[in-house]
Amino acid sequence: MGLARRILAECVAAVSTRTVATPDTLNGIMEFDHVIRVHGDGTVTAELDVYAPCLDDGELDNSGWTMMGGYSGQYGYRGPVMHASEYIGGGMARGILAEPGVYVAIVANYTCTDCEPDTDHCECDTVDGWAVARLDSPAECKGACCHD
Repeated sequence: MGLARRILAECVAAVSTRTVATPDTLNGIMEFDHVIRVHGDGTVTAELDVYAPCLDDGELDNSGWTMMGGYSGQYGYRGPVMHASEYIGGGMARGILAEPGVYVAIVANYTCTDCEPDTDHCECDTVDGWAVARLDSPAECKGACCHD
């Protein structure tokens, strides 16, 4: 077997291998825009043919996904966008692992409105936090990713 085929076979084996996930390890598995499938036995695999949605100005660009809410530790806030200091653990991780399906962690962006007139220069950070989305309709999420 040639070197290229061997490397390809190793890569395919690595992403198709089921990884046992716990609430303590799920944060390390769920990288941004890395779609995963949680299986009924508590294992996780990469979902290579499903693309992550974009979350801009509080709206997902794909109606096949639903954001998970109610897990933030921010005082008085129960929405889906998590603060940058929060992570996938505790109740959120237990909820994900208890409900088999397809999930992704995504960055929450917003449109910068503090721009200098007549320029493309903005004086604001356009990242508002992050969220986890669950796939409702697999057929709608195959195709080009907005981050390409």
